[in-house]
Order: sequence, then C-alpha cells, then structure tokens
Amino acid sequence: MEASVCDNANSALEFIHQQNFDLLLTDQSISGRLGSDLARHIRN
Repeated sequence: MEASVCDNANSALEFIHQQNFDLLLTDQSISGRLGSDLARHIRN
C-alpha cells in the first residue's frame, strides 16, 4: 500500500488526474476548497 499527501486542493486535483486511486481521504477544510467540493469535482 502507498500513501500520497497534498497540501492543498489544487495540487490534489493535479495529482489525482495523473494517477489512479482506489481510496481518497480528504480533510473537510482542505486549503483552497471544501473537502466535499473536492470529492464532488473528482466524481464528475
């Protein structure tokens, strides 16, 4: 198992689009965006 860490929503989005993930854990108040908004953006 590997873990990756991003310090803000924008870098997380960039990283997620470069990799395939089975699980995403996010803080509800990740810097730059709400965690729920980040998850919604990834699903769409």
